[in-house]
Amino acid sequence: LQKSHPDWIVGEEADLRSLAAHYLIHEKSHNNLPLDPVARFHLGNGAIVEQIHADADSSENGKLQSFGCMVNYLYDLGQVTKNHEDFVSEGKVIASKEIEKLAKTFKL
Repeated sequence: LQKSHPDWIVGEEADLRSLAAHYLIHEKSHNNLPLDPVARFHLGNGAIVEQIHADADSSENGKLQSFGCMVNYLYDLGQVTKNHEDFVSEGKVIASKEIEKLAKTFKL
């Protein structure tokens, strides 16, 4: 997250979660896949972005990589195949309703 956008400054926990949600859902590479390699792995396997936790990794590396955020991915066995197919064919990122709402609140 921070490596992709080092100019983004974040203060409040809600702002940080909103930024992370936006980043995971909307920031894509030239091939329409999420920039984050962990997200690409889980989403490519059919998971959804379920929850984002601010200040979950307070290590120096955690702060450098993701401003300390960590993400929970949910594997719903009834949806994994469809989620995988949507991700591979369209680059569609499936997220929980809460994460979708957070992404919509993001402002630069």
